Formats: sequence, C-alpha cells, structure tokens
Amino acid sequence: MRINNAFVGLTDIASLIGEYTLGFEANGVSVTSAIHKKTHVAQRSTPTYDLSVVKRPVFRGMRPRALQTYLQDHFYTYKNKIFKKIFNESDVFVYIDSTFYGDYSDLVKIKKSGKKIISIFTGDDCRVYEAMKQEFNHYGMQVVDYPANYDFSLSAAEGRLRYLRTCEKYADLIFSLPNQAQLALRPYFAWRLPIALNNVKENPEQRPIPKIVHAPTSREFKGTKYILSAINRLMQEGIEFEFELVEGLPNDLALKKYLESDIIISQVMCPSGGRLALEGLAMGKVVLSKMGFDNGYDEKFPQPCPIIDVSPSTIYSVLKKVVTDLEFRKKRSHEGRPYIANHFDSTKVVARILQLLEERPSVYDFYPTFFKDHFVAHSQDALEVYNRWNSYVKNCDWYKPHVGNYSRSGLFF
Repeated sequence: MRINNAFVGLTDIASLIGEYTLGFEANGVSVTSAIHKKTHVAQRSTPTYDLSVVKRPVFRGMRPRALQTYLQDHFYTYKNKIFKKIFNESDVFVYIDSTFYGDYSDLVKIKKSGKKIISIFTGDDCRVYEAMKQEFNHYGMQVVDYPANYDFSLSAAEGRLRYLRTCEKYADLIFSLPNQAQLALRPYFAWRLPIALNNVKENPEQRPIPKIVHAPTSREFKGTKYILSAINRLMQEGIEFEFELVEGLPNDLALKKYLESDIIISQVMCPSGGRLALEGLAMGKVVLSKMGFDNGYDEKFPQPCPIIDVSPSTIYSVLKKVVTDLEFRKKRSHEGRPYIANHFDSTKVVARILQLLEERPSVYDFYPTFFKDHFVAHSQDALEVYNRWNSYVKNCDWYKPHVGNYSRSGLFF
C-alpha cells in the first residue's frame, strides 16, 4: 500500500506532532495534523487544526453523565467536520496519546475502511502506577514518584487499560517501551522518539568549570529532589560548576539554555531519557539520565549508548566524576550527535515506520510478559477490570500465539 497522506495527532507531547510531520514529509508523505488543545508552553509544533479554538457543546444538566459525555463528543460539529475531511484524505493515522473520539469509534471506522492505524504510546497514556510499581520492584529499581494530585483510582487505571486494549485490537503497528507497557499483551516495536536534527544546533565544547542544566516537566516524575540534593552536596564540597534549573520557558528559550550548557541531567527515576536527553545528545552535551542499564532493564536503546545511566542513589557520585573529569566530558560530548543521527533522526524513524507498514513483519522488538507472568491485582474489583479487558482482545489474531489461554492469580487469559 502506497502511503501518500498521513494524519498525526492528537496530543502534542514532547513536540512529537511537529517531529513526525517533518519525518513523513522528508519521506515524501503529506501530513495533516490536529490537537485537542495546547498542552505545554515548551511544545514547538504548529498543527494544521487546533480543535480547542471552537468550543464544544456542553449539554448542561443532561443525565446520565455518560450520555452527556457522548453528546459532547459526537455532536461537536467542528471536530466532526475536521475528522470527516481527514478521514477522506488520509491513508494512515498516527495516533499519539489520544484519538478523535472518547469511545474510539474513529478507530473502528478507520479499521473497517482498510486504512492504517499506528499507535504511539508515550507514557501515562498506558502506564498504570500499580503495574509500574510491581515491575520496578521486580527489577530492583526505585519506583517513580508521582505528584500528590495524581489519580491513583481504579477508574483512572481502567481508562488507560481501555485505551491500551483498544489500540491493541485495532492498530496495525504499536510503538512503545517497557517502562510504560507493563500491562501490554500484544507484541510491539521499540518507540524511537524522533529528533529533527536540522532544528538542533550543535555545540560540543566543554568548559573546565561546566554549566549543568536540569529542566523538569514534572519535578516528581523526573526526580528533581534527588538531583537538587546531589547538586547541593557537591556545592558544599567546593566542587566548581554552575547550575540552572530551567522551568516554564518557551521551547526556543529553553533550547538556548541547553545549548549554553555543558552537562544536561534529564531524569533519574524512569528509564529512557526523553526529549531533553536526546536533544542534549544532538547538541553535543554530556547527558545523564536513568536508563536501567545497571538493572538489566532492556529498552533496546542501540548500544553503545552515550547517555550516562544514573539513579537517585548514584546521581551524586556519577555527577561528581563527570564534573571533575574534563577529558571524559570532551570525549563523551562528541559521541551524542552521531548517535542521534544514526538512530533517532526523524527521517529515519519515519522511514522505519513506513517500511514496517509495507512489510507487515512477524518479528517484533518486544514480547511483553510482565502482566501475564507476574502482575498481581490488588482487589477483586481490579481483577474484574483486568479480566474484562483481557476478554476484549481475546479474539484478535495475535492473542492466541502470543498470550495463550490460561489463568493465574485470578487473572484469566
């Protein structure tokens, strides 16, 4: 199937809509994009359509609430018009974090039409805290902190599980990573966060007294308190360096701060570096981030990977070595951009997606087993939720060969 037109949307996490757009266009594919709403000051994408510019209907007082939600979703005239146009014009739909409709009826329609669906999972769109906690404990890793206002309820977990299972049922390709895929059943491909190198300047020079930058989107999730503790400890020891905590800046100003630095600390809790780590490598910076290498946690990052693996317990000692070893920093700073060019360049990332669509491969990067073999539901109500959504995908062609038919600890597969 020749792909001429692609749709990319509908949540712009880590400027992904813009990066995928550039990647598809570089591969000769026209792109239409849309978002439900702007989510973060640091995003630099400019989507074709912003659905939030026209208010959706409210249907005040309508009960039951599920009916109100349905009416708000499906009688949203502006969104319906945009979806109809995009549906008619697109060959493939790249969904990031969300789809057009809350009941995922767009996935059903796209699947029936024979058009292609690609699901890109980026984190808490499919990650459930209880499953992550159990898996991280299994690997001897500290569990990621979440802010106090995070919704730990079973209903919130079911919402994520519902999205995951629906994508597993209807998508032609799924891209994800183990740190968020603890509940996955269907095999999937390794997600490579695309970086448009032409938009990233390089400055690999390292100063004897380095400048360190940390730019958390969430202090809790990134482990900022552990990073600040290590920074303060090094300062008290008289180690010479500069430090800047970058928060709330527009993307262009934030990139300028990163380019002026020598060392970038991305995060210390959740494996995978994220956009900050990868852009830092592309800029020629020395990058520290939790990767899970030391715990045998394999996210199939191409090796050798120039990101320096750190955790809450090692950030102080590792950072001290990096700050005080100028020769080490000079060598490491020149390894980053070639690594990104080889493995994360947006043109190559999208070329791989198009190749997989054409080849329909039978070999995957990941065959998830944690949910099947280790996860334990914390209540009878939770068991009912998990079993209901297991049943939802049980008739899919991938289910029997990769999951099977058995029960364990109250879970039915």
